[in-house]
Order: sequence, then structure tokens, then C-alpha cells
Amino acid sequence: MKRNNNCIERDHQYSRKLEKNSRGNKDIDGISAVFDVGDAYYNYIDKQRLMRKSKKDKKWRYKEKRWRTPADRVKIQIDLGDNYQLLNLIKKAYPED
Repeated sequence: MKRNNNCIERDHQYSRKLEKNSRGNKDIDGISAVFDVGDAYYNYIDKQRLMRKSKKDKKWRYKEKRWRTPADRVKIQIDLGDNYQLLNLIKKAYPED
């Protein structure tokens, strides 16, 4: 049985980069924080276009016309501005008292 693992492979490339950054770090809380920031970046800031293989000519074609984040695909709208998007996301997640 042949399975389509494109979604898993795309997610794995992000977690692999984070794993390389956390090598040698002995603090589990620090490593966990790095992965949490990486997940937030992937889901709310990093824009992608999904691709699919064409049945006609077996070439990879874009499935979407515009670049979107995974949060945009599920209709989660957060205004992060154009600059300092990660900082703005952290400020929205942890508002000051």
C-alpha cells in the first residue's frame, strides 16, 4: 500500500532544524521552549503554498494560488503586522497584567 507522507515530511523538516539547534543543551525546559517557538512560527508566521501531483502529466503543481499559513487555512485570523511578527505573537500570547 502506497501512502502520501508529504504533510509529515514538510512538518519534519521544521522540527529537524529545531532539533539540530537544541543538541548539547541539557535543560529540558529550554529545549521545550525552542520547540514551542518553532511551532508558533510554523503555524502563524511562515507562509507556504501547498502542492499536489498532477494526474495528467505527473508534475508537481501548486494547489493554492496564494501563500497562506496553516492558521490562515483553518480561518484563525491574528493581525501580527508586517515587521516583528514573532515578537507581536509572543506579546499577544502573554499580555502584560
